[in-house]
This record gives sequence, structure tokens and C-alpha cells, in this order.
Amino acid sequence: IERAFGTFVGPNPLGQYCAVSALILIATPATFMKRSVRFAAMAIVVGALVISYSRSGYTILLAGMVAMECRHLSRRSFWLAAVLAILLVAVPSLRNRVLPVGTTAATQEVSSQGGLLSRGGTYGSLGWRIKNWDGLLAKWEGSPILGYGLQTTPLVNPLRTETVIRGQNGQQVQGFSAHSTVVRALVEGGVVMLALWILLCAGLIKRSASAMREPWELQPYAHVLWGLWVGVAFLGVTADDPFVDTAMMYGCFALTGALLAAYSRHRAANPVWPTRRADELSSGGKRFDA
Repeated sequence: IERAFGTFVGPNPLGQYCAVSALILIATPATFMKRSVRFAAMAIVVGALVISYSRSGYTILLAGMVAMECRHLSRRSFWLAAVLAILLVAVPSLRNRVLPVGTTAATQEVSSQGGLLSRGGTYGSLGWRIKNWDGLLAKWEGSPILGYGLQTTPLVNPLRTETVIRGQNGQQVQGFSAHSTVVRALVEGGVVMLALWILLCAGLIKRSASAMREPWELQPYAHVLWGLWVGVAFLGVTADDPFVDTAMMYGCFALTGALLAAYSRHRAANPVWPTRRADELSSGGKRFDA
């Protein structure tokens, strides 16, 4: 009947927030909380994610789970994938949100965006996204190095001249967001901002991977954090712009800061002499006492 969005500004922010919460509930150790509490929380979170019909939420959950379980596929991952596959095949509204649509359907949907939005509907289907990205990338070619400035995507978006939305106060609101972190970075900051975004994501994933590989007290939670950032970065490259969803990003950065700060203290309290240097000293016949 209608995509759920709760107290969020739209269904996609709700879906992404629920996806991050679901990753935490699914992947954290058994000692994290009682099984009954975990299942009750998952029923609420996953249920809200499903009825949000958020393609971006589905992407974060699936990419995060695949990243965390790629080395050893567990029975839990198998059953989760089976349930999701059954839902996608059995429910037409879910299938239409996730799977590509035909050219004719995509064209009709894009051409009817004005009527859809004026009736209070939502945009952002796959066909609409492709048209939106094509227009924004063509606009980016006019300023490829530094872009047009922060938050200028709705202002320079070619679709702003094709669709006009009437707000509740009678004012005209024009323009659409990029629905892609990569496209938004290129339009607003050019290749410079895209490079900075890539460095940020690479740093978060690399640091989380370091905390995940080392045996220590919070290693299982570092594993969850790594999968979380892989899912967020994958979404930013493929289907949406998670970095504009304030509630979810506050949570992600708060968890990251807490865990990586603890990891830094762990490393400071347990220094490890580099293996290569130790091997060189031992091969030279010398003894070394730290």
C-alpha cells in the first residue's frame, strides 16, 4: 500500500538504518544478548526493512553479510539467503524494487515522475536512477576537477527542469539528489572529492580489517564493523548515497570511534615487534631482549 518510513525523512534512510541494525544483531557473538531478545529485535528490525522496500537497505545487508561470511559460509548465512530469495521471488513489489525493469517500463516510470510525486509517491526506481545519473554525469563534464560546490547537486541536476513538485506551502521545489555517493562527489567536488571519499572508505575498511585480524577481546565486534563499512561503501558505489543519512552515519561513526579507540589502546598495551625485524636479528645469530 505504501512504503514505510517511520520517523525518518523517507523509506531509504529507514531501510539503511534497519540494515545496519540487522547486521549488528545477526553477526555479533552469542554473548552479546539473550537469544530471545535478539530474535525479538530482529523481527522488528528486519520486518521494518522489508516493508520499507528500500533497495539501498537490502544492498547494505546483503553486501555486509557476504563480506563477513565469505571465508566460511555458515548455516545461518544459507538460511538468511534462502529467506531473502523466497521473498524476492514471491512478493511482486519486492521483486520490482530489486530486479531490473524493462526499457519500456523504465521509460514510462520516468516520464510519469511529475504525476507520481504530486500524488505523494516516491521516486528512485532503477530506471529513474539511470536517467538521473546520466544527466548528472553529463553535467559533471563541465567542471571535472573541482565540481560545482557542496550541496549543488539538486541545483545543477538536469531533471530539475523536467519535474516540478508543489510543496504543502505552495512553493515550488525543484531538483533531485544524486542517489549515488560517487556521482554526488563528482558533481559537487570533482575528481578531488571522489579521491578523498575513496581514501576515507579505504581507511575505515583497512583499519577495521586490522582490528578484525588480530586476536583480542573485541575481535568479533571488529568483524561486524568491517562488514558494516564494506556494505556502506558498496552501496555508495552501486545504488545510493548512504553518507547523507544522518542517523545511520552517526551510529556507524560512533561505533567506529569506540572500537578503534579501544583497538589503539590494546595495541599500545601489547606492542608487537615486527616479525621481519625479529627474523633478521635471529638469522644474524644475535639475541634480542625487548
